[in-house]
This record gives sequence, structure tokens and C-alpha cells, in this order.
Amino acid sequence: MPNINIIAVPFHDWKKSQTEGFRTRDVHLLQEFIRHPSVDRILIVDRPISLIEMLLLRRRWHITGGECVYQHKYNRLTKINDKTFVLDMYSAQLASPLIKRRRWIPAVYGDPATSQGVTEAIHYLNLDQYVLFLSSPLPIPLYRQLRRPTLIVDAVDNMLKIPQFSKLQSEIASYYDEIRENADVVFSNSIATVEFLKKGNRPTIYIPNGVDYRHFRVIENQIPSDLQGFSQPIIGYAGKMQEIFDVDMLRHAAMALPDVIFICIGQLLNPKWMRPLWQLPNVKYLGDKHYDLLPSYLANFDICIIPYNLERQHFNDPIKFYEYLAMNKPVVTTRIGGVSAFEHCQQVKIVNNAAEFINALHYFLNLIRDGSKIPPVELPVDVLWSTKANKMIDVITQIMVDDDKT
Repeated sequence: MPNINIIAVPFHDWKKSQTEGFRTRDVHLLQEFIRHPSVDRILIVDRPISLIEMLLLRRRWHITGGECVYQHKYNRLTKINDKTFVLDMYSAQLASPLIKRRRWIPAVYGDPATSQGVTEAIHYLNLDQYVLFLSSPLPIPLYRQLRRPTLIVDAVDNMLKIPQFSKLQSEIASYYDEIRENADVVFSNSIATVEFLKKGNRPTIYIPNGVDYRHFRVIENQIPSDLQGFSQPIIGYAGKMQEIFDVDMLRHAAMALPDVIFICIGQLLNPKWMRPLWQLPNVKYLGDKHYDLLPSYLANFDICIIPYNLERQHFNDPIKFYEYLAMNKPVVTTRIGGVSAFEHCQQVKIVNNAAEFINALHYFLNLIRDGSKIPPVELPVDVLWSTKANKMIDVITQIMVDDDKT
């Protein structure tokens, strides 16, 4: 089997992950690709940043650390280790990012300056053959300019269903059409998205999310400072907060359990959507937390929850579900994609509405107050990120072998 080179364009770039922690599916997989013996080199292409972002939002345009091995005009190539390099670029455009807003993201990927920067990095690293690994459809304009390499897409979310990208519907739909036509393989953590992007005999493979045991098995026995002073039991949520979050369900639960504290941590993507919750005295938002701190918060939650709206869900299995289980926490979740595989587990309660949600919380609260042990789930090796990455690499390698034969 041949070794492979990967040019990866993650949705959450390396700069963002350095700031928030390496917590998303795309960077989890990249970390495992880096460890994989069949991968020779990985070039990670961060989203180009605009000058206006740098000025107004005070964002740095390149990653920190590593060794700068190449810099030319608006491009910087940083060596992370012997097989991993990160390409950062910035655009001097001022008006275009302000006018186009989110449309600027695919536009800057399609900018000839961007493809030129990627091409220069390819030449510098002597990547004669490579596969292009995309974690979203937005960099398709870049793919068009790279002489149509082997295209691998990990379609994490159906972006046509994400409210923040509602004004890009036509562009995103066209990118998905192009993926159907040209991708050599499509992976997704949603069966619905697999069906959406399936075409002919082209491999379209369902690979659920996973967890890194190592991150959740080594924790310090301490209470984060902003959790101190809260009386137990604590019911906690750790994740993004936007339209998929069922605010009404959690409001009903908080009002039904006035003596219980509900703690939310994570990215507040839609503050207006979540605002009704913060008006309740027993619901507290403690802000976003670095991924390195997540285990210490989960360790102090008595019950972990995923109150997602069934009609708004993307049929994905959230990473937090596996992280909760890795911490041996009882979990109450709505019936979202992927969780039904754990329905038989005593540690998991899957619900369909607010009444069932409240009943499930009562069930676990009673067990906790009685001192009863809740048998934890023995997570199989299949849920490790390394297992997911190994499967992907096996598929990609076979595609390359088949291409060589033709």
C-alpha cells in the first residue's frame, strides 16, 4: 500500500483550535492522520484571514509556535513536526469582506492569490501527489483551481440546514452538486447527509463521531473556580448554543426542578436564542471553556444533557455525547442521530419531548440521591477517533491504489 500526502482544509482551522482547544471533528481526525504511519505529510490550509478581521477583531493571521520555513508576501508556512505543516494567508482586501460577509469565505478560497499560495506550499514541500481533504463545501472554489486532485470530503453538517449560512443557500447547493459529481469518497457523521450526497457507485460512508479517551481519563481532582459555590446536584450542558438547542425544553425542566442548578458552557452562537434561559434563577451560563478544561467541568456535573430540538437537528451524533460517556456520566439526550445505538445502556436515557426529558432527569436524580450506582457504558474501541481515522485512511489508500491501476 502506498503512503499518502494530504492537503487538508478544515472548517475549524489550526489558529482557532490553538485558541479554543482541539475539540472539533475535523481537527480530531487531523491529529489522528498525523499519527498514522501511512501518511507521509499533511499540509493544513487555514482559512485566509482578512485585514479587516485583523484590525477590528485583533486576530492574528498565523498560528503560534512551530518553525516558519517559508514566508512570501501574504503567505506563511509553519512546520509543526516532521510531517505536519500549516499554511496561513491573509488578504489585504478591506471592502469585500464587509460587503460579502459570509459569502467572502468561499470567495477568498476562489481568489487566485489563495490558490497561488497553496501551490507555492505544495512545490516547497515537493508534494507531487496528494489528496485534498475538505471538511466543508466552502473550499470547493479552491478545489477547482488545483487541477482537480483526488477529492475527499468529510461532510460533517449539511450546511443548507445551518441558519448562519442561510444567505449562501444557492452557492452551497452548487458546491454539493460538485461534490456529488467529483468527490472520490464522501464521509459523514450523519446517515441523512450520506443519503443526501450519495451518487452512483461512488463510496459514501457513514462514520459517526468519536472520542479521545486520553483526554478524559487524566483529570485533576479539583472544582473549577466558577463552579465553586453551586450546590449539587448539577445538571450540565457543554457545547454550542444556537437554534438547534431546545430552549423551551430546558426552561420547562428548570422550572420543574427549581432546587437543581443547570449549568451551560460552550460557544454562544446565538445569544438572542438562548436569552430566555438566563432569566431563570437556576440556569447559569459560564461562558466558553478551553478544551483542556472540559474534563474538569464534566467531572463536576452530576448529569449531562443534550436538549436538542428534534425538528431542527441535523441527524448528527454530537461529539459531546461520547465525551459525556467517557467521563462515566449519566446522559439525558433527545433522540438525535447516532445515540440510539446506546439506548440499551443504563447510563443513557433518550427522550422525545419535554415531559420525557423531565422524567429522565427525575430518574437519575433519584438514583444519585439514594446513592445508587449507575452502571457505566463500556465504550468499544470503535468509538475512538483513531479508529475513525484508520478507516478513512484505509479507504483513501485503496482509492489511490485503484487509481494507479487505471
